[in-house]
Amino acid sequence: MTHCYIYGAGGHGKVVFHTFTSMGKTITAFLDDKPTHEQRCGLPILTPADIQDSAAYTIHFAIGNNRIRHAD
Repeated sequence: MTHCYIYGAGGHGKVVFHTFTSMGKTITAFLDDKPTHEQRCGLPILTPADIQDSAAYTIHFAIGNNRIRHAD
């Protein structure tokens, strides 16, 4: 099973979540460097360090803030 994560737990991440689920995709969790909540749309918000490399996964980036998206 391939896990599917959305990187970015803000408003844009929520829009991406609803788009993906309307297409029939299953999302495992949201990822965020500094989560301010434990959940979004009923899914856990994890940090990238929480991902186990033993399982296959995809990450879809959903960062709406231009300054954060372009930061080094």
